[in-house]
Amino acid sequence: MKILLLLLAASAPALADGKLLSVLELHNKLEGGDKKAVDASYLSDRIRAEVLDAKLGVQVMTRENMLVLLQSQGKSLENCEGECEVDTGRRLGADYVISGEVLRVGATLKATLKLHDTHTGTLLGAVSASGVDVEALDANLPGAVRRLVEPIAPAPAAPPLSTQVPSAPPVRATDAITMKVPAPPEGKWLLVTSDGSMLCQLPCTQRLARGTSYYAERDADRTEDRHRVSLPSTSSFATGRSVEAAYVPGRGSTTVAAVLGVGGLFVGALGVGFFAARSSYTDAELAAGSGPNTTVAGSMVAGGAATAVIGLVLAIWTEHEHYEGKLSGGQAQASLLPDAIALHF
Repeated sequence: MKILLLLLAASAPALADGKLLSVLELHNKLEGGDKKAVDASYLSDRIRAEVLDAKLGVQVMTRENMLVLLQSQGKSLENCEGECEVDTGRRLGADYVISGEVLRVGATLKATLKLHDTHTGTLLGAVSASGVDVEALDANLPGAVRRLVEPIAPAPAAPPLSTQVPSAPPVRATDAITMKVPAPPEGKWLLVTSDGSMLCQLPCTQRLARGTSYYAERDADRTEDRHRVSLPSTSSFATGRSVEAAYVPGRGSTTVAAVLGVGGLFVGALGVGFFAARSSYTDAELAAGSGPNTTVAGSMVAGGAATAVIGLVLAIWTEHEHYEGKLSGGQAQASLLPDAIALHF
């Protein structure tokens, strides 16, 4: 197999590091008319083209190369669909493998993609491209592929010395803290920076720069409705410290508290207005029952006030999901809340 792989690789331009990347055929999980409308082979070729355009410094294996290599082992792309993506990539002699599937979620078509390092089996990236139809999915695929291959993208070339901008110094132990971050109980979570760059899959222990915002991000396919929870501010700790973060699931609802509070104040204000309106009536009219009913107005004021108080109590009691951090080894007695408790977007 090694000889065959070398012969196939020799047909492409030589690369500095000789890395190989294989894009497996997307698994079409659609049904009926959707399955006929979506050409998974076309989407797989589109991914290969986008990987080449990204100029990663890796050689992308063609479908023909993969067929020859697998046939030499008595395999085919079809009967490799059920195997682990990493194992199939290793059979092909690839250093990296991209796999995925096309499916429908509600009214949306999705292509979910994963990038693995075949040597370690590590998941390097996972993204999802969406579209209301095939054309929209096709249009959104390039951006998803660019996000997917970011972990293996080479560092940008340095500009000429005359225009070179000083780069930020690397994170060193004396300029950072080391944080141990557990994963929330459900779903796949990544540790990411504010721009979405992935650091590791949770749970993990990572060196973090002070003064930089970091987040636990749910849903490894990086959909538009992904959910982030911020870590404790790194500026809250001295450099060189080791920090343990603890996930707090949260309780209550700020929406319910706001509705109760505002609604209670509104009802109470109406009651006060009814009382004030009585001054425009004569005593005789009020005695005859023509003016606002004091019992109703009083009930509105009392009920509104009680509802507003309940809303205030619920707002105080409500706690968003968040991470709390403390120095490891029991050195800190107080937990530190993050600057931004939770983000939903």
